[in-house]
Amino acid sequence: MQKLNIVCVGKLKEKFWADAIGEYCKRLSRFADVCVRELPERRTLKEEAGHILKEMRGFCVVLAVEGQKFSSEGFARRMKALSDAGSEVTFVIGSSCGLDASVKARADLMLSFRT
Repeated sequence: MQKLNIVCVGKLKEKFWADAIGEYCKRLSRFADVCVRELPERRTLKEEAGHILKEMRGFCVVLAVEGQKFSSEGFARRMKALSDAGSEVTFVIGSSCGLDASVKARADLMLSFRT
């Protein structure tokens, strides 16, 4: 079973978002072992980076505005290839201030949802 890690900076405050995350993790549990790590915001991006880098394992996908864009089908193919290879995948979501360059440098893929 594939292992998916989601590392995010900041904590969800609204109960409906936390409930939604729980529901999606439950649905994904048939296909993957999902682990969500919420890290506290720090005073600087560099300080956050140290904590983020400790959590990054396997193939790392960093969400960044300057990242690549994929179609749904293209992204699904990429994820299937990683799953077929037995790769552990870590998704990193930074704070509203972004991510330190050291985190982006560690990424195997930078992904953007920006249009």
